[in-house]
Amino acid sequence: MEGWMNKRLGVVAVAAILLSACSTTPRAEYGQPLTPRAQQFKTKLAGHIDNCSMQKIRAKGLDGHQALKQCLCEVDVWALNSSDEEKVALELIAQRGSNAVDPDVKELGTSTVRRLSGERHRVCGA
Repeated sequence: MEGWMNKRLGVVAVAAILLSACSTTPRAEYGQPLTPRAQQFKTKLAGHIDNCSMQKIRAKGLDGHQALKQCLCEVDVWALNSSDEEKVALELIAQRGSNAVDPDVKELGTSTVRRLSGERHRVCGA
């Protein structure tokens, strides 16, 4: 059953990526000042940025500046391309940890990250 579930999740992830690639939603304006809500989101993800930087230093061998730059870019992508509901889910996960939130919140956060992975790679190069 686990193999079936992994295949199903893979199909869902591919579908989400294809839908986001085909979306008619205009691309975010990177480099522009963040909206107050997007800036609030970024502030709430400060702990994620620290953890993300440490992971990129260990896993990819990046120096601290490069790792921080990639993680800040990642959070900007999420801030500019996610709905308020998605932002709340990502904030809760960043604050409490993915295993300490409601399963629906965890799923929404995970699907948001998956949906935006192509945009993150395009914008941040990571």
